[in-house]
Amino acid sequence: MYVKTEWESRQGTNINKFTKSEETSTTVILENTPDEITANGTPFSPDNMNKIEQGIYDAHTDIRVIMNVLYSLIPFYAASSPFLIASSKRILTIKNGTKIGDVIIRQDIELNVSTLLDSGSITNGKDYYVFISKTTPINFLISLNKTAPNGFTRIGGFHTLCVSVGNGLTYEESGVTKNHLLNGFVAGDILPYSVNCLNHRPYSEPEGMAYIPSLDFWADIYLPSGYGINTKSVYQGAITRARQYVDHVEDMFCVKKELLDDGEFAAAMLGSNEQTAVAGASLPNDGAGGHVDTVGRRMVSIYGIEDGCGLLWQWLRSTSGAGTFGRAYRQISTDGEVPITYGYDPETAGTGGSWANARPQSGNKGSFYGLYTALLAGGYWESGAVAGSRSRIAYNARSNARHNYGGRGRSRCIRVRL
Repeated sequence: MYVKTEWESRQGTNINKFTKSEETSTTVILENTPDEITANGTPFSPDNMNKIEQGIYDAHTDIRVIMNVLYSLIPFYAASSPFLIASSKRILTIKNGTKIGDVIIRQDIELNVSTLLDSGSITNGKDYYVFISKTTPINFLISLNKTAPNGFTRIGGFHTLCVSVGNGLTYEESGVTKNHLLNGFVAGDILPYSVNCLNHRPYSEPEGMAYIPSLDFWADIYLPSGYGINTKSVYQGAITRARQYVDHVEDMFCVKKELLDDGEFAAAMLGSNEQTAVAGASLPNDGAGGHVDTVGRRMVSIYGIEDGCGLLWQWLRSTSGAGTFGRAYRQISTDGEVPITYGYDPETAGTGGSWANARPQSGNKGSFYGLYTALLAGGYWESGAVAGSRSRIAYNARSNARHNYGGRGRSRCIRVRL
């Protein structure tokens, strides 16, 4: 069925020239036999003109059906292009062309965080979640609650800046001085690189993480809190420290993460304070994130990574085996007061050494024979001028567990074709 357009012969002209009449409201049912178009009479009779128009109408209908099928199959955004982005400090944008379930977004949709919150006002240093309704027309909701409310499904999320950055911050990259990407951002603003969505997110849970585009991975915004499956990256969390390298490794893989390597640390900390330590030159008692250095500059990278340089040495997964010979080391007790001689000492073990000199690993998980060092990065609260994104210690055995040693997690990036 279609709304028939009456066709009339133009007066005083060739009979094969037609014009539409004003009567267009008649609904008719026509047979769909293509041969009828040319089988009877003049091929361009008014009757056959109506049949031609019906055929065009039917073809357009079929094309629409085919296009809808194709839309359901096409991955709208390539692996490198998230569909949910921060288009301003308090607004998210869903890109035109995004396919979410059975819904295809046909134009950019701006989501104002302040007006879409399910309750209260936006809070600093928190993880928020974005939901889309299963109804038509679609609705959106933003919440601190990770669980989707009835009638909604989660499509992404983001983290908010914990403490205002200020203005006028610069950093150097390849000899060029650049403006810090977070200049002017205030507490509660969306951290642009923390935005995650269905087709762009970390392999681990996304809470307290930011994307590092230069090396395509996600890094913890904060120094870790907790142990094992309770390891988290949270604002003002009690910082986990004084643990062996192997313990930090285990903490991280319990939550689908691992420690950063040498290059990843440098990339993640780009734009952080350099050659300065945390204000007060002592470990802050307010937990992770939001600190300033000795000259009042916020200790945050251009991606929003907190406390990267000058607060706590951080174990990296970059390691080096040195056989059975190497530098003897001392482990410092957790209170930093009593030095303890611990592990293999080639001066007393003889030239060959033996398993009697092996180091027991924490958790009763075997012993380590030989010397194996792991890099530490960033500097700690008393490092002062030696702290920075490229600051490293290269001689520490991985079984050291000093009170000023910590770690930081990272996760590989996964993308899903929608």
